[in-house]
Amino acid sequence: MNGLLIAAVVAGLPKWASAGAGLDFTKPEQKAFLPDWFQVIMDVNITPNGAIWVLGDGVLYGFDTEGNVFKEGLPLTFLLPSALAYNEKSQLLGVLDIDGLHLLDVTGKAISQVDLFGSGIANAKFMAPYDKGFVVVGYDEKAGKVFHVFNEKGEFQKSFGDPVQDPQVVQLSPTMLVPLGVSASDKWLIAVDPYSYDLLVYEKEQLKRRLSLPIPDNQLMSLVPKVITMVKSDGGINTALSVQTSIKTAILGDAAMVVVTPPSGQSWLWAVDLKEGKVLNSMCVDLLEQNLRFIAIDPDGTPLFWNKDGIYRIKG
Repeated sequence: MNGLLIAAVVAGLPKWASAGAGLDFTKPEQKAFLPDWFQVIMDVNITPNGAIWVLGDGVLYGFDTEGNVFKEGLPLTFLLPSALAYNEKSQLLGVLDIDGLHLLDVTGKAISQVDLFGSGIANAKFMAPYDKGFVVVGYDEKAGKVFHVFNEKGEFQKSFGDPVQDPQVVQLSPTMLVPLGVSASDKWLIAVDPYSYDLLVYEKEQLKRRLSLPIPDNQLMSLVPKVITMVKSDGGINTALSVQTSIKTAILGDAAMVVVTPPSGQSWLWAVDLKEGKVLNSMCVDLLEQNLRFIAIDPDGTPLFWNKDGIYRIKG
């Protein structure tokens, strides 16, 4: 481990973040045993009863508290899924795929599907539970907003939040001006501006503040998404956004955790006081040394990592 958190006490922060003890990689707690062919994990979600849902490269698996597959008929298959979320209030799973938002019950049974592209929402890659439904991050050119709320039936409710800004990207395609790594609670919504690496803090759907995440200047450019242009056969131009850095967030009361992991495997972890608007603690971990990859933050604030053998919780 390359660093420890500075001691701070904030309601909601897990012990490892607030006590300055850091993470103990010598005692990983295995939470799920992955099939041999399971090569890529896109997202992980742990429900309050301890069930673990794992979104892989086109598949969704469910594991029980012993780490074993618990549902016959799994995995469920998807096209190009990017995000997974669980809503405790409605007990629904949401899977964000290239063909839209899929709502499932806790057994994996399909409830409804939302055609996001047909709704005018482009570049949707992140989502989070919101009220009894879900909030999806994507660019709606007509509304000019980036956060879109759907209820537990998949019905559109409202949009809010302005796009992030980048001079190069706005000229090529404004649909790419979306924040990443969204999390939400009854009070807060947070996401990361991937061009400035500011944490966007919303309260009651209004932007309350932007907090600059302390990333070394010589590292920032390597984390920013890259715009890729391709010439089509008819001479036209296609643009795409290459996002190789993983950005994950979690809200814990009036506190938040933010984890940024570039392809190099070195992860930055921050603890943030949302009420006071302060970045409290930070640490840096070289995951290549640990043979692990960061994937998510569980409900009590413990980081989750994975390798070819399984999913692990790393405590302080």
